[in-house]
Amino acid sequence: MPDLTSIITPALLNEIFLAMMPWTRNQEISYSEISNISLPNAQICFPALKALAEVPGGLDAALKIDLVTEVLPPVDDVEFPIQAAGLILLLDQGARGSIRKNADPRYTFAYFLPLAQKLVRQLFEVPKEQNVFYAHRWIDVLGFSVVHFTFMWSYMVTPLLHSENTIDQLAQFSLHRDMRAWLKARTNRSDPFAERLEELRHDATALHTVLEEGPPPANELLPGLDRYPDAIDFIFWVFLIDDLHLPITEAFGHFPNLNSIMGRDNTNDEIVHLTKTDELNKKPRAEVIARIREDVLANRWTVFGAEI
Repeated sequence: MPDLTSIITPALLNEIFLAMMPWTRNQEISYSEISNISLPNAQICFPALKALAEVPGGLDAALKIDLVTEVLPPVDDVEFPIQAAGLILLLDQGARGSIRKNADPRYTFAYFLPLAQKLVRQLFEVPKEQNVFYAHRWIDVLGFSVVHFTFMWSYMVTPLLHSENTIDQLAQFSLHRDMRAWLKARTNRSDPFAERLEELRHDATALHTVLEEGPPPANELLPGLDRYPDAIDFIFWVFLIDDLHLPITEAFGHFPNLNSIMGRDNTNDEIVHLTKTDELNKKPRAEVIARIREDVLANRWTVFGAEI
């Protein structure tokens, strides 16, 4: 087994954290700044992901690695929240940006995502006073702003909303409900998209619709409100996007748009759904899909990063 601590270093996790959260801790973050975040640089993430992909014994063995104790500092270390967030970002967002063109995209959702989900579940078990999903360590101890913490929090729970397990989806839906209430109590701001979520709650095509619409324009007043959107409004919009993953898994038991990279066939209902959401043709080359299907049937993995 590779020495993960020599590859997944504190410096690497801090760099990944800062790549997605580039502001100083108490900085007032503008709407334009928070709405223009990009994925971590693939070059800095790839070596760490490759080391995890090459763990002898594959995913089963990788899931037995306790990343909290083997990679992260002690839970009571002052930098633990940043390091933990960096590791989640590596496994979830970093993996999304590190799959090279014509390589095996199944790794993102079938290998690294389960590792991220296990990590998130472990971190939720940490006692509340040291738990990285609560505001205390970020705001009171580290001095992050409410906006900075809340936006970071949204990315830290992302592995749950990317899950095809409806139980995970329901859990993240509940977490977002609680975070909305906390944010309202802290800022005296209500979610301007609450009614939209209620309207779209059971619409499996709603995620596509809202993403196509995009976030509220910075130069237009929010509907029904006499003000322009700010960073908090953008976070509420992100919560709307996050919660609209649930209707899809409720309708199909998984995400149909992932069928081609998970080695699954589309049902007739899924073809209709993918046509409505304009995703039917958004898939890898036929050669990549064929290799994934062969690998799934043979219970094997193409080498991470290799061209197909």
